[in-house]
Amino acid sequence: MTRSAESRETTIRGLFFQPLLAGLVCGLAWGWLQALRLARSSFHLMDLRQFADVFSYAGMIHGLLWMVHGLFFGGLAALLLLALPRLRRTVCSGALGLGLFVAGAFTLQVWAITAEHMPLAWGIQPLWLAGMAACWLVLLAAGYAVFSLFAQTLAGRLVARAERWAFAAAVLLLVVSLGVQWAERPRLLPDTAAWEEAGGAAPAPGGPNVVLVVLDTQRIDRLGCYGYERPTTPRLDRFADDAMVYDRYISTAVWTMPSHASMFTGLYPSEHGTSWNHIWLDDRFNTMAEVLGERGYQTFGLSNNIVVSPHTNLAQGFDRFGVPQAIVNARGTYLEKFLNGVLYPAGRVGTWLGRITGQDQGAKQTNRIAARWLAGRDRERPFFLFVNYLEPHDPFRPTGPHRRLFVDPADLRDSYRLNWDAIAEFAIMKADVYSEAELAILNDTYDAETRLTDDRLGQLLEIVAAESDLDRTLVIITSDHGENLGDHHLLRHGWCVYDTLAHLPLIIRYPSRVSPGRSGEMTQTVDLLPTVLDAIDGGPPTAVAGSGRSLFSPPPTPPEDEVEPPLPELTGRTAVIEYNAPNRTHINAAQEKQLRVDRTPFESAIFGVRQGPWKYITYEDGRRELFNVEEDRGELNNLVADSPDVADHLARQLDRWRAGLVPYQAGGDAGDLAETDEEMLSRLRELGYMQ
Repeated sequence: MTRSAESRETTIRGLFFQPLLAGLVCGLAWGWLQALRLARSSFHLMDLRQFADVFSYAGMIHGLLWMVHGLFFGGLAALLLLALPRLRRTVCSGALGLGLFVAGAFTLQVWAITAEHMPLAWGIQPLWLAGMAACWLVLLAAGYAVFSLFAQTLAGRLVARAERWAFAAAVLLLVVSLGVQWAERPRLLPDTAAWEEAGGAAPAPGGPNVVLVVLDTQRIDRLGCYGYERPTTPRLDRFADDAMVYDRYISTAVWTMPSHASMFTGLYPSEHGTSWNHIWLDDRFNTMAEVLGERGYQTFGLSNNIVVSPHTNLAQGFDRFGVPQAIVNARGTYLEKFLNGVLYPAGRVGTWLGRITGQDQGAKQTNRIAARWLAGRDRERPFFLFVNYLEPHDPFRPTGPHRRLFVDPADLRDSYRLNWDAIAEFAIMKADVYSEAELAILNDTYDAETRLTDDRLGQLLEIVAAESDLDRTLVIITSDHGENLGDHHLLRHGWCVYDTLAHLPLIIRYPSRVSPGRSGEMTQTVDLLPTVLDAIDGGPPTAVAGSGRSLFSPPPTPPEDEVEPPLPELTGRTAVIEYNAPNRTHINAAQEKQLRVDRTPFESAIFGVRQGPWKYITYEDGRRELFNVEEDRGELNNLVADSPDVADHLARQLDRWRAGLVPYQAGGDAGDLAETDEEMLSRLRELGYMQ
């Protein structure tokens, strides 16, 4: 072989090997550095197993994809050099490899920063592509030039000699990471939970333990114990068989912040003041955690929704509070954000990549932390454990095993590729951007998320049963609001108070005060705090703010109406639903697309009143609706013109409720959305609340 041919072969071989090496080594390091930065606020929540999961996944996905990146562009460079022999004398293959990595990594970082503030980046528009291409070329040239100079130094020559050892070490780390991820792979858990068979622990003095589990965004009509035919909740169904199931439980609000605030304080949103205009619970309001803490309880809180966290002051009163979803964010890093945020919903990714990136939204990490906290608690004091599971909340990306259980094999590929971000077009502009078949896939993936939540809930019940005497533990399982999945031509949660959002599950187990069965009593979110205090104190609380009442005590005799109700079933307790201030993000997006879009129906405050089988809805713009929800569960037949006496009666009930409130008065506390810190704004964008 001539010197020229040997040089050409060495150069070409280097153009394949060096970019491959640069991609793998630098990809691993880059993934770990980003995971380290993103996980810094959640180190206190993680054990060794969680660290291994986070860093093995971050390193693996970066290492593998940058290897492909380097090999592809290194191959292009090799072809170029074969065609242009004169360039071979000036090209350093190692420099090219590192330059390729630096250019690509920095471009991705710029995208991640841009995507936080510019919707343009999410759609990969031509202008954005042109800007990123220019940035990429400049960085490639700079990286090549710097590394070419470095390669001529003594240190550069030493690095070149060690490259094979570096490659071997990187391959070993990659194999270990793949092994860890195989051990942590998503699994479909057995249908049965062994919570009844757990040995438990001796009860602590001072009152029963309290466990409150909120299945964020969980619709009641997707649970087996409420009549759903698909196997979405086998573990919850088994638990419900030994508990009281409330069939008429109504939320005070239709989104996370005000609903949780009502659970914690026993107050309606009009009283505690939380809304999209005030995402902060003022310190003046005592929360469930604060009240239990004053009674000697250890208080632990784990929420995967950042709207329920110290960022909104809903964590006040907890001894320890964590957001396990932050661990999932660290596991993903910016590369996965790019894949999920741009490629995944835009239909540019196949099922193989969807399976790699599909994961729960923190439930697995939540259970591990809860088990660790409960095992290390003071066993001489009772505990209060609050858990928020986020899996039923969009974006719907259930794991592969759960997805395959509900999505038809013929639809599986589309289930990974459909873009569900056209909220403005579908909900505000009422454009038919989704077909019936696509909406069916959306409902299937939601069912898969519900089953995933059920798996994790079953695990949590086993953990609690192993750490406490379950018969002396008050367990409450509920939701904060439901979800629109194409109903009323709406998606997500907002712009209505229909039962898709307001009618929720409530399941309570506490054998000493309530027997298994079903209750048709009208109940509401504001009843949870009085019920918890009743269980602890052994009787109805006497000094709790708000109009909620204990579900363990007989209902009070309702006041007689000023006018005889028009129908016998219009007696008993009323429930009120509030939607005080809209999230204008999607409304503004719709107006940007169509200037003449009518904003009025979506900016109105909305109130709903439930009494018996009837539901009355009044809008700030003057619209009124009336439904018999037990005969018309879809709330499709407005009877306000057919039954004006019923509508007027329920309107008077709403006026009476308003007259009995102490309205919220702003006290100068924090809470303006514009002042919210950047971490929360980022999470709100990821949850679809902002753009």
